[in-house]
Amino acid sequence: MKYYIAVCLPSTSGGWRAFFPDIPDCAVAAPSLDRAVFRAANALADHTVSLNGSAVDILPLPRDLTAIKADKQW
Repeated sequence: MKYYIAVCLPSTSGGWRAFFPDIPDCAVAAPSLDRAVFRAANALADHTVSLNGSAVDILPLPRDLTAIKADKQW
């Protein structure tokens, strides 16, 4: 089974940002790392539900960490 990888980075203004390189429209901010991870999981679930059953047609397949690191954008 494959999973979407969330990237968590400290924010310059304090707190944390979390986003999914494979799903650019899915990102969150939170005051702590554990809260960012929790919110990221919820945001991904909400994002897929908002696609109203068409997630299989719209979402790209998740990449592994090696593929994300090899992407020049990241």
